[in-house]
Amino acid sequence: MKGKTTLLKTISSTDNSFRARSRWCSDCALQNYLLFLIFS
Repeated sequence: MKGKTTLLKTISSTDNSFRARSRWCSDCALQNYLLFLIFS
């Protein structure tokens, strides 16, 4: 269970930074999302 909690925290942190990038550059939000999918 501890491993799952750590994984969820990591995903949440990554998701938060991804959203921050999307807000910062809304024009390239789709590109950021594709890069996120590729490198996640």
